[in-house]
Amino acid sequence: MHIDTRGRTDAYVGTFGLTESDQNELKQIRKMVTNLNKDLKEFGYHYRYYVKCQGRGPRRIGDRNYLHSLPLKYAKYMDAYIYRR
Repeated sequence: MHIDTRGRTDAYVGTFGLTESDQNELKQIRKMVTNLNKDLKEFGYHYRYYVKCQGRGPRRIGDRNYLHSLPLKYAKYMDAYIYRR
């Protein structure tokens, strides 16, 4: 996992690879958000949070290389964000 918060939104958590260790860390973050949502519901709050993964990697068009968001099945790595619903 890589964390670089320069020029990032406050919702940014980190950049995760497709390795098993990175996916386990992402799974722990999802579990943490699930537990937070349970507590929010128990205390009567009406908002919840969710984890969004945005696929990243090279997308080549002609002679140009772009680092864009991609569908997760084509991504080399992903950025994770926690958003409020």
